[in-house]
Amino acid sequence: MENKPLISVIVPVYNVQKYVRKSVESILQQTYKNLEIILVDDGSTDESGKICDMLACSDNRVTVIHKKNGGLSDARNAGLDRATGELIGFVDSDDCIEKNMYEVLEERMRINEADISCCGRYVVQESDGTKTSYFTSDREQVLSPCQAIGKLLVWDGCDSAAWDKLYKVKLFRGRRYPVGVLHEDLNFTSKLFSESNKIVLTGMPLYNYLIRKNSICNKPFTTQKFDIYEQARLNCQFVKDTYKELEEKAKYFLFRCTCALLRSASDAAQISEKDLKRVKELARTQLNTAILNRFVPLGERKYYFELLYKVYIKKK
Repeated sequence: MENKPLISVIVPVYNVQKYVRKSVESILQQTYKNLEIILVDDGSTDESGKICDMLACSDNRVTVIHKKNGGLSDARNAGLDRATGELIGFVDSDDCIEKNMYEVLEERMRINEADISCCGRYVVQESDGTKTSYFTSDREQVLSPCQAIGKLLVWDGCDSAAWDKLYKVKLFRGRRYPVGVLHEDLNFTSKLFSESNKIVLTGMPLYNYLIRKNSICNKPFTTQKFDIYEQARLNCQFVKDTYKELEEKAKYFLFRCTCALLRSASDAAQISEKDLKRVKELARTQLNTAILNRFVPLGERKYYFELLYKVYIKKK
């Protein structure tokens, strides 16, 4: 591995004592060995920080940053500030990766002379262990920034998630994740794509994304949930300004993200009258029939109409 570039794997950690050991062990067991693993304990109040320290004692590739709680973006940024690798990867601390993920991503990046390498994923239900694959393909794709962003906007082969990708470190020079917002990837990843020479999609499901049983839908709706719309809106504007030919796909991206916000609001146990009023206004202005008819297959449109019904009729 002496000639292999160092990969800095950044793992934000916050109150995940049940999951973090398994997550980090899946990184330690990678067939690609030239790694530095940066665990960022973001002010955990459970045993997560202690578990991170024990993991660091077990393998000299692991370092730990203990910091005041600042949120996911702040934790990623702290890891980026510490990273010394030529390549950057992210893993969420309740997820696991297949043992060859970084070997495959680095190889495909190197062979194709790309700046970003992406893989498919499994979505794993914690309740019963069911795994569903997404963004998988038997055919590798090497794309220009415009082509890759076009696919990202319509969830075709990739999306804006940070963690199923490998990046050249140069993409983060002078650039950090926006702190204090949720769903920051919705706007940030398109900018990373736009600064790349090429993006390669491997089509192999190598990342395991865990759906935890303590659903956020059972918690009160908070105003910060609107970040999903705001970050999508910013991305939509960036795409329209930079790649005019992708404008319609950008509108669909905003449409889908608005629907995710509506779903969160409609399923929430509690929501204030002020927030509900804003949700209904976004439903009225963003869910236009032209986008629905162009991008959503006929058989799937019923879902969106039912969602509107839940927002307008069931939420009083």
